[in-house]
Amino acid sequence: MIKEKTIMRVARPTNNLDDISRMYQQGLGYNVLGRIENHNGFDGIIIGHSNHSHHLEFTHHRGTKVAGATTSDNLLIFYIDDANDWRRACDEMASAGFTTVPTYNPYWDNVGNTFEDIDGYRFFYRTQFGNCEPIKIKLTKSLFVDRMKIINFPFNQWAVNFFNNNFIF
Repeated sequence: MIKEKTIMRVARPTNNLDDISRMYQQGLGYNVLGRIENHNGFDGIIIGHSNHSHHLEFTHHRGTKVAGATTSDNLLIFYIDDANDWRRACDEMASAGFTTVPTYNPYWDNVGNTFEDIDGYRFFYRTQFGNCEPIKIKLTKSLFVDRMKIINFPFNQWAVNFFNNNFIF
């Protein structure tokens, strides 16, 4: 098991190292924790708070270009349980240059705000954490078939039994 005080760092590439780092520093109120310069052709900036157990790292491989986010469903999600803190956090993201966008999964639009950075990656502030009910989705035949096609699930007797039992998620 991973210990509670283990630090998690989320790293991703960018073509806009300085700009993306500034956006996230301003939007999240983070500080630069470290820099990597020409380490085997890679540059990077690590941001966060030294007393938090999560950091963000942005990297760039010199001489290469990377694509932006490969899907609109890339989300880095933070849960904020105080309405005033949530509103303030959303305002800070907007003032840092993030664009407010609808989410790929419409569920999230009902419980918070999604922001997109200049690389197309998305960041989500979830509101009312701890006060919301678990989601219950009635599985319809069309939803079931659509989801199974997306993951290339083989339709077999298990799938038929699953649907006929009308499972609730």
